[in-house]
Amino acid sequence: MNPFFTSALNYPYGVNLADNTSMPLLGLLAAPVTLLHGPVAAYNVMMRLGFAASATSMMFVTRRFIKRWLPAFLAGLLYGFSPYMVGEGNGHLFLVFVPLPPLILLAVYELCLADRSRLRRRGMVLGALATAQYFISVEVLVTTGLCCAVGLAFAAVTRPSAARARVVPVATGFGWALAVFVPLVSYPLYYYLAGPQHVVGPPQSVAALAPYRADLFSPIVPTVEQRLAPKDLAALGTSYAAGNVGENGSYLGIPLVLVLLAAIARFRRERIVVIAAAVGLCSYVLALGTPLTIDNHATSIPMPFELLTKVPLFAGMLAARFALYVQLCAAFVLAIAVDRMLSGGSDGQRGTRRKVAIGTLAIAALVPLIPHFAYPSHPIDVPAYFTLGLDRAIPTDSSVLTYPYDVSPANEGMLWQAISDFRFEIVGGEATRPGPDGTGTSGVYPLSPTELQNLFLYGLEGSASSTPAPPITGLGLERVREFFTRWHIETVVVDPIGADPSLVVHYLTVALRRPPTKIGGIDVWYSVSRG
Repeated sequence: MNPFFTSALNYPYGVNLADNTSMPLLGLLAAPVTLLHGPVAAYNVMMRLGFAASATSMMFVTRRFIKRWLPAFLAGLLYGFSPYMVGEGNGHLFLVFVPLPPLILLAVYELCLADRSRLRRRGMVLGALATAQYFISVEVLVTTGLCCAVGLAFAAVTRPSAARARVVPVATGFGWALAVFVPLVSYPLYYYLAGPQHVVGPPQSVAALAPYRADLFSPIVPTVEQRLAPKDLAALGTSYAAGNVGENGSYLGIPLVLVLLAAIARFRRERIVVIAAAVGLCSYVLALGTPLTIDNHATSIPMPFELLTKVPLFAGMLAARFALYVQLCAAFVLAIAVDRMLSGGSDGQRGTRRKVAIGTLAIAALVPLIPHFAYPSHPIDVPAYFTLGLDRAIPTDSSVLTYPYDVSPANEGMLWQAISDFRFEIVGGEATRPGPDGTGTSGVYPLSPTELQNLFLYGLEGSASSTPAPPITGLGLERVREFFTRWHIETVVVDPIGADPSLVVHYLTVALRRPPTKIGGIDVWYSVSRG
């Protein structure tokens, strides 16, 4: 089995998984849950683990720079449950499981300060972290690398003499990182660029992703994802980023923005604070995408993100997702400031009151960010045919056509296949694949002949369908039979849902010249291509 290509979906063409968010490392981590309780339970567990692991990672990374646990805990809370995280938690596991970006940033920091005896070890640690992130999300790895580059460039420009003295050691450390990273990602990278069913250019077009960018007012206008947001303001904030609440995670809140500005001004002589502020500001500018949008009005002002859209490695990224690093840097600056202020001042009752006031102010600044977690939840409603093991009558590795056919969001066939441990291949399946010109598309191949495509659409939508029900005529039936034979369709499974599933069953009964087997809540025909 090849973890970067599958024939289980999009039969008979297959799917290049290197072009899709297949998250092989998370699949490996979730394997025990998947084997014991199935893929849906594994997804739910990993989504919740993503929040907890990301917050915990940020807490321990921040603790490296401060003395107290309370500020580190607040940093973890802000990063792990930020508006970015809550927004992406609507469905993007690969963007929610982000404990590694803080560790990568820390590894780069440690590498820049390491003496010669530690360069190899720290470089190899960085390479291992980058490799792990590659197998969770290439997008997050690239954006994290860009933030590292911004921080290094800012540090070098502000202290050029110190930077020149560290060029060779730092380059040596990065060389060791590449020595670990390159061999481990070369094969999946080849599959991404030139493997079977790879796409030309980014998996999704720049034009399709362009609307998903932050508004200039996004940091101070809440969305429906915040529990304490006034209704009118929440409606306004939710309309930003093309109304996609999942990609609208740049909110910080006015209290936190004021606290951060005061902290940066107060501790501007601390180099680490200034670098974090610079990276956070650059991330915010990139999150604005291009052109600049102010209160939902697109201006004619181009933004730096436009330059990234012309670079192949960055062309397929969403600008709004740079909010992750805005939240990360905000959490770090907040923790540094609180820790330094708690360390100063006098002891005694007056000092205690001062520390309580500082802690209270920091906590109060986070109150507007309390998440709503208004996530939809649905039962999986898998027919008993698949949950009771009756599907073992389907020959292993054979091809299956399912109704409903894969018209998003009715991806029933993909769910059945996952519940059945991928014992069979399905026609269709939601994935990025090459379109007619080789560029990426997530559109499912239409069934051919058109009679079958129209039948399945009408069965699902009824009179609301844009296509009429196909007539039960000899020529159309013959084309359907020929399709089953030519594509070696072994089994047809019909779940009697939708507006008119009885029409689907009747049409297929006539086409296949025999009625289905009714078992486990579904209608199934076996040995279809053999007549």
